[in-house]
Formats: sequence, C-alpha cells, structure tokens
Amino acid sequence: MEDKEDQEEFRKRIKDLVDRLDKDKGTPEVYQLLLEKIEQIKRSAISKINKASRNEKVIIGLVYIIREYNMLRFDPKYPFEKDHVLEEIDALYKLIYKELQKPNPYIPDTWDIDEKKRILNNMREVLGIENMNKFYKKYKIHRLVRLKLDMRKGFQYYAYCWIIAFIILLIIFLAQRL
Repeated sequence: MEDKEDQEEFRKRIKDLVDRLDKDKGTPEVYQLLLEKIEQIKRSAISKINKASRNEKVIIGLVYIIREYNMLRFDPKYPFEKDHVLEEIDALYKLIYKELQKPNPYIPDTWDIDEKKRILNNMREVLGIENMNKFYKKYKIHRLVRLKLDMRKGFQYYAYCWIIAFIILLIIFLAQRL
C-alpha cells in the first residue's frame, strides 16, 4: 500500500517539476544559466587538451558542445545574439581540427587514418550531415584522412610480402599433395 502512495507522490513531484520547467523554459535567466553550464563544460574539455597527442574524449566533448550551441542557434526563443553562438561554434571546430591533426602515440600512422575516419563518422552522427559538410569544406579534412604517398608505398611493400608469402605457402601445400 505504501509503495503505491510513494509512487503517486513521486509522480506528482515529477509532474510539478516538469510543469515548472515548462513555464520557465523561455526566460533569459534559464538561457543564461544554460550558457554558463556549456561554458563550464567547454573550459573543462579544453583544459584536458594534451599538446603532444590527440585526446578523443576532448573531441567528443567539444562535439556535444557544438550540438548544444546549434540547438540554441535554431531555438526561436533564444534571447541573445545568434552571431556569438556562430563564433563559438567556429572556435570549437578549429579546436577539433587542431586536435585531429595531432598523432595518436599508441597506433601507427596508417591506422591513425582509420581512427580519424571513425571519429569523423561519430561526429556526423551527432551533428548531422549539413554541419559536417561545412566543417569538411572550411578545414579541408580530406587532407587528414587521406593516405600520404610514403604510406601508400609502405602498404605496397606489405602487400607484396603477403602475396609472396601466400605463393610460397601455396607451393609448399601443392608439393605435399604430389
């Protein structure tokens, strides 16, 4: 019996809280509080940036901050300047680009390209195709995710080694059959 009463009381408190939030949703004070929280999270993410190597968690945090800024930008009730939001988004994109340029010390350069592509695909899922296309055009991301000529030669060398090893194993297998 007490469980049902507790559940009803809990539902009533949640309903009151949701109603209060809906009533105060469009006020400038709420937006100012939201901007302060976003700024606090942004400062925390930026403080975790390592100068020598890439930190994927920082990139993820910055992507979610960009998503929140985009939501504010398209919110019709947003009372402040939307140009400031665009400047913040551009600054965050620049930080992400600089972070993507850094090497990952734990994996070879050729695998790092796949890692960057994975990060960019995750960004596309969070931000959407339109925002990512702007990011690709402005910062020339294709240069970061394309194999360099010396890497391609390394791949060719490994491919030739694997082909030769396969041929040798095939010859040994066939020689044992005969």
